[in-house]
Amino acid sequence: MTPVQRQGGIAVAGAANADGPIPLPRSRRTEVHRRRWWILVVLCLSVLLTVVDNTIVNVALPTMSRELSASTQDLQWFVDAYSLVFAALLLVGGNLGDRVGRRRVLQAGLVLFALTSVGAALSQTTDELISSRAAMGAAAALIYPATLAILTTTFTDTRERATAIGIWSAVSGLAVVIGPLSGGLLLRHFSWSSIFYVNVPVAVIALIAGAGLLPESAWLGIARDVGRLCRYGRNPGLLCVLAGAPA
Repeated sequence: MTPVQRQGGIAVAGAANADGPIPLPRSRRTEVHRRRWWILVVLCLSVLLTVVDNTIVNVALPTMSRELSASTQDLQWFVDAYSLVFAALLLVGGNLGDRVGRRRVLQAGLVLFALTSVGAALSQTTDELISSRAAMGAAAALIYPATLAILTTTFTDTRERATAIGIWSAVSGLAVVIGPLSGGLLLRHFSWSSIFYVNVPVAVIALIAGAGLLPESAWLGIARDVGRLCRYGRNPGLLCVLAGAPA
């Protein structure tokens, strides 16, 4: 039986120097295994949201240029602000998920993505839209790595994991095509802001479904850090040191 140690009031399975994903209780593992394909649906919906938004804007650029009096440089920033911030913060988002929990980070990213999408839709100037697009990129950087991390911990069977990753990758590729098609359809009937408003119901569905389906996971080395923070929490100086110290 795997020994259980308590660190700062937190039960941690395994030896004190173990490192790896924090194991779930057996009953919870059984529940996650039973729901694993529904979990994959939620993860694919979340990653679809982030990839579609990287391409859906392209078809709306002429309309934005006309209604916002945007220059060629502004139009380029409408696209690049999202992708640049997304790429720059991708590793940070993955590390944050390891530290505070992948489901928490994913759901926080979905909430932020929905809010910033509304901000982009309500933008009245080019600067406002560029800022909102950059914030959407930051939200996407929280969502994207968390989906893959949750997927790999949910599917423990090697063959099923390969299948799940293949589906996840296919959805990411399909989103590149869905973006321009859905954007053109929306612009035919609505204003350019509709390409951002459409993100909100998708994010809400993923958020609600994920709250009931997604398992929480983090990294065991981070749990040791949390235990030490709780133990030395009365000393602010030690808190600052331990928060930045390696496990």
